[in-house]
Amino acid sequence: MCKFSEHVKARSVPKTGPEAITSHGIPLLKRLAIVTIMAIQPTSGMADACTRISALESYEDTGLAPEGSICETFVGLIYSRGVSCFWEFPFRSTEATSMFTVIWAEVTDCKKMVSSSDDKPVNHPDSYQLKEMIANDGAYRVAIKDKGLENRTLVFLTVEQGD
Repeated sequence: MCKFSEHVKARSVPKTGPEAITSHGIPLLKRLAIVTIMAIQPTSGMADACTRISALESYEDTGLAPEGSICETFVGLIYSRGVSCFWEFPFRSTEATSMFTVIWAEVTDCKKMVSSSDDKPVNHPDSYQLKEMIANDGAYRVAIKDKGLENRTLVFLTVEQGD
């Protein structure tokens, strides 16, 4: 066999077994275990109601975003870290407003609140609404932002935790 075909054959054989790696660099068995635990372990009797919150809290380990969202991790001030996800809707749609309300209800139902605040002032040309809860395990924020020039509205769910 020539060296070229040996090279192609070696590159085209996928890894299998416990050492198989997903696109996020997490071993396949670990990823499957996390997903299985998330799917079958209830969260204080609210398994369905807290799904988005649980997905956000474990996003760095699993790489699994809440359904229909786009997520990114970030490093905040004073050694904090977090995940922010958003859902996109048509500009000023009732679906966006409804999603904002539903997600805030999930946060308040799923987390033990220490304090809460609404609508911090921002310098923003389009409309913007923010609700924030400080819980024992971090800060949870839900925001709705109208982007007039982009003709869309975004709903954000953010979890920020200190180290």
